[in-house]
Amino acid sequence: MNFRPQFLVALLCWWAGMGISSWAQEMRSEGSEVLVIYNSNSPDSKAVAEHYVEKRRVPGNQMIGLPLPDRENMSRAEYRDLIQEPLLQELPRRQLASWSTEVIPLDKDHAGGVKYRLTSSKFRYIVLCYGIPWIIANDPLLKEPQMDQVPVPLRRNEASVDSDLALLPLLGRLPITSAVPNPWQKITNALAFQPTNGAFMVSRLDGPSPALASALVDKAMEAEKIGLWGNAFFDLRGISSGSYQLGDTYITNAAVVARQLGFETYIDNVEATLPPEYPLNQVAIYMGWYSQNPVGPFTAPQVEFMPGAIAYHLHSFSGMQLHSPVENWVGPLIAKGATVTMGCVLEPYLGMTPDVGILMDRLARGFTFGEAALACQPVLSWQTIAVGDPLYRPFGRSLVSYAVEMHEREDVLSAFADVRKVNQDLAVGRSLDFLIDLLSKAPGATNNSIYAEKIARLYAEKSRLRNSVEWMQKALGAQCTLQQRTRMLLEMANWLDILDRPKEAMAAYENLVKLRPDYPAMLELRKRERTYAREAGDNAEMQRLDAEIARLSAPPPAPTAPTTNISPPTRK
Repeated sequence: MNFRPQFLVALLCWWAGMGISSWAQEMRSEGSEVLVIYNSNSPDSKAVAEHYVEKRRVPGNQMIGLPLPDRENMSRAEYRDLIQEPLLQELPRRQLASWSTEVIPLDKDHAGGVKYRLTSSKFRYIVLCYGIPWIIANDPLLKEPQMDQVPVPLRRNEASVDSDLALLPLLGRLPITSAVPNPWQKITNALAFQPTNGAFMVSRLDGPSPALASALVDKAMEAEKIGLWGNAFFDLRGISSGSYQLGDTYITNAAVVARQLGFETYIDNVEATLPPEYPLNQVAIYMGWYSQNPVGPFTAPQVEFMPGAIAYHLHSFSGMQLHSPVENWVGPLIAKGATVTMGCVLEPYLGMTPDVGILMDRLARGFTFGEAALACQPVLSWQTIAVGDPLYRPFGRSLVSYAVEMHEREDVLSAFADVRKVNQDLAVGRSLDFLIDLLSKAPGATNNSIYAEKIARLYAEKSRLRNSVEWMQKALGAQCTLQQRTRMLLEMANWLDILDRPKEAMAAYENLVKLRPDYPAMLELRKRERTYAREAGDNAEMQRLDAEIARLSAPPPAPTAPTTNISPPTRK
């Protein structure tokens, strides 16, 4: 790229015109704030822990191995004897935390026992490493006072290991049965998240393999260094009333934050989940619902998740099969390349699932993933798990600091930063002509697909579709990802259709066929292409496409019955 210093000057003037105090000092979280726990019976678990400790510079005294079963669930007794009690003993011994205690005698109103209150802690976060169980099974023998006042559906004591461990600072002071309202939900001051206020921030480095678990910190640190870039996708169900509207509300609020951050934001309001052919390109953020297992574009071999990607799919059992790359959602999202996600290990009920609108809002404010994950949970001692590096702070640095730094080193991804700034300017009514002119003068705008595509879209907002087609063709001539090229070809074909240029629209579809011979919606694409051929009066193309449509519409051949040898066995 031929870097032009005058563009950097114009860029700085442009950013300064927004009135953003964007030169603020970078926000940091330190490894000294983390306690790392691994399964000492699992070499893989220890390796993940050691990798994290090295990367985040966690003091060696803050890595603890516990001998745990190597399976997804554990009983209440196992949780108490193998995790809870050892930590209550080991943390004071290492001078990492201390508790005050209060003995409660047994009577008709109290179960008796010891109540704890954390009085000091050298760490705020707990990281659970691959190999640690994530489900505490229900104990039907556990009886607590006033259980009969709990609604029957909530009269359960199973939970995620993570969610119960978060309340270790107040052990014995809160009921185990049902969920505990989260007093830290909606907190906007990250300084309030101190363990002595009642909760640790717990997340895990986990997923379908130890390698994927270890990579979570690598991708988080890469995004902190270079920025979180790409597009944001939100898959709603179009629910406008009733008890299930809450799910759409959560995700809609998250989309609002993504737009405020300037991401190119795509919202699907159709009740069905995204279809397989949906072009999910350069994904920085994905949130959707409601399917038990991955569907649509998530069944493809690869998903274009960017380093640092935030992903979430709302489903009751999204985190149940955490080590499966194909079952539920948490494991598959990690397997496909997401950096952080959340889910539930058992039925949580919709109102007790993470409020991802709050999650996104707190991340946008500069919270770490651990802080935002705690703030977005309506309840604790329940079913939620957060997967990813809790120190990951995707928006801890200002957008302008990333932009200037990237322009100085002529990084092609600087276009994503400028596109975000353009979108923020559009939201406050900045002139489209000014923004088009500025982006058009960016270094390499004509051969950078990110710039050229955005310029094409800006012209489309002015209904200048001829200019849109011209710039989209420039974008297609530059380096693109597979899904990005798919999206651009589809959009350009639509513009060409509006401009009554059917031959060119048909050519765009034909290019897509060559690019994606396995395109999931090939039949629909061929039907549309045939319409363009008819509008262009191209009889030869119509005949060819008719044959293609017939081939694609034909039922699959019936399976051939296996040949059976009915001759009697030969005696020997």
